[in-house]
Amino acid sequence: EWGGVLCVFVHLLVLLYFCFVDNFSISMSDSGEQRNVVYDDVASQVFAVAVLALYCIPVTLLRIRRWIWPVSRVGKAGGWKGKGPDYCRCRECVVREEKIERDSRRWYNTWGTPWNAVFVMTWVALLVFMWTMYHSGHKMEQPFDPFQVLELSRHATDKEIRRAYLKMSVKHHPDKNIGDSEAEEKFVKITKAYEALTDELAKENYRKYGNPDGFKGTEFGVALPSWLITWGNSVLMIYLVGIIVVFPICVALWWRKRANKMSNGALYSTCTTYYRSGMHLKRFADVLTAFSSAHEFQPYMKRELGPKFGELGMNLKKLEIFDLRKAKFVVQLEDFMAFSTILINAYVARADIPRELKPTLDDVLGHTEKLCGVLAEGAIGSIRPEFRNTYRTQPCMNGYISRLLIAINISQCLCQALLDKDSPLLQLPHFTPKEVKYCSSKSVNVKSIYEFRSLDVERRRFILRSFSEEEFLDVNEFCLRYPEVSIEASDPYVEGEEDQTVHESDAAVVKVKLSVHRQTGNARSPCVRHLPIRKSEIWWLILGDCSGNRDLVLDVKRLTPDDADEDGNYSATLKFLAPVRGRYTYVVHALCDCYVGCDRFKQFKFDVLDAATPQETPRYFDTSEESEEEGMDDDEEEEEDDDQEDEDGDEEYVEDENEFDEDYESREE
Repeated sequence: EWGGVLCVFVHLLVLLYFCFVDNFSISMSDSGEQRNVVYDDVASQVFAVAVLALYCIPVTLLRIRRWIWPVSRVGKAGGWKGKGPDYCRCRECVVREEKIERDSRRWYNTWGTPWNAVFVMTWVALLVFMWTMYHSGHKMEQPFDPFQVLELSRHATDKEIRRAYLKMSVKHHPDKNIGDSEAEEKFVKITKAYEALTDELAKENYRKYGNPDGFKGTEFGVALPSWLITWGNSVLMIYLVGIIVVFPICVALWWRKRANKMSNGALYSTCTTYYRSGMHLKRFADVLTAFSSAHEFQPYMKRELGPKFGELGMNLKKLEIFDLRKAKFVVQLEDFMAFSTILINAYVARADIPRELKPTLDDVLGHTEKLCGVLAEGAIGSIRPEFRNTYRTQPCMNGYISRLLIAINISQCLCQALLDKDSPLLQLPHFTPKEVKYCSSKSVNVKSIYEFRSLDVERRRFILRSFSEEEFLDVNEFCLRYPEVSIEASDPYVEGEEDQTVHESDAAVVKVKLSVHRQTGNARSPCVRHLPIRKSEIWWLILGDCSGNRDLVLDVKRLTPDDADEDGNYSATLKFLAPVRGRYTYVVHALCDCYVGCDRFKQFKFDVLDAATPQETPRYFDTSEESEEEGMDDDEEEEEDDDQEDEDGDEEYVEDENEFDEDYESREE
């Protein structure tokens, strides 16, 4: 916004400058003489070259660097200090990375793209200005210097000047160089130089100031081309059209596109749908239907693909995977919602998708990370008024724990192409229900990836004896990257107080430490081979009240790879306002949005005491009434002390007087 204000201010200054360009003058001499500003074409070309070079040179170096050393080279650690992604080396991830790399290079190689067109035009303009500036510099005349013409020093005597003039005039005289225009021009300059140096005042000025007229002051010019004066009205008209018509239209189009979005980048209509789902939907299938109703998918659901979507929906119904008629929508159903719902359900069920719909699926899955975050926000956005009496000071009741877990489970299933009821073993590359059934049998008894990874290599190879060597290496690669998680949570306490016991209405905290270990890779390179985009691990920490049937969310933290320490562990502080007196059961959930089956939680019980009695704080400043009362008490005490001193003084005086009388009488006797 401030940049826009500054841009408008600069444009107004330029507009005022054009309006008064004919009267633009400045004082440049000691005598206060006013001279019109000189338009310097060469200076304007130098300025243009400098501005264009600020863009061309860094962008060119960046493009060369990206071409020679691609940032996303497969299997190589990139980034600053080795903390960049170490991409998965399974076959499907390698193919995806190569496709992403090809697309990125194709973008740079396609000259028809807007940024490439701007890049080429900028370089062309830079070269044109440099060529013009080079030739303009050769055509510029050097200032007339008589000493240089006669090849003399500035301290030459009159005799030396006359001798040099006679010698050079004889050499370049036109009568001796007939038909030589250069000699004739040189002779004219020699004569002019001699005439200038025969005048003592002019010669002294040439020595001091380089001109025969003496000191002229500092001359200024404007680094703008002279054609601004020649074509001033046309330039002003073009500028007015640009600033009054083109610029407001561009801003209006940008604002029209941006006004429909919230701060998280999602459309208002999508956020409304997700907030309604967080209030009313409890089943995984219904929440997945709500996720598929995002208005971001509308541009990709083309009507000419309608028959393909209908055919896919009929196949899902025959396989008893999904029936559109039984789907529950929280908003009015539109065609694009039906298409996207069918497509996403087919994807998570790993059904066969027609080749014509796969580009549409890639476009839809490109919004996974952003929309899953908005879906989680919708799950914690519902108000829980039934707990107003329990949490009296809680600013808002943040939805349901179970619905938030479902929203995060949606993200996990989209990353691994799973249904909520599928086995976590289906995340392994090349696994099908056949391998899952065999692993779950009594002879093997493996139901999770942790159990499968704990087997030795020979045992795993025997179980997957139908796999090729390359497929078996892909499975091992996934197992090495699958995170092993442990969670530690402190008991609630009041931070920054001597008495850290939790009392009613206290601002309490729970310190959580999340330890994540992998044998290879890092949080920036999970194995999400089904997604067409790169994605990093996002960890969700949820603090909730699960006492009885409360199912109440108190605080949520979303942790990115930038929040991890050097060892890949996370630390966070979850805050809440203590409820009324009683015994409560809280739970801390830790979930990854990329993998199924690595979630962890920890429950703990604690007591909330009655509200603490506020301690009497020391009083540094007395109120006016108290100070007046205390002042009156002090005055009364001072008066009593003065009266007591007066009485003691009178008694002493009487005693002294009696002693004096007795002494006087004894002396008389």
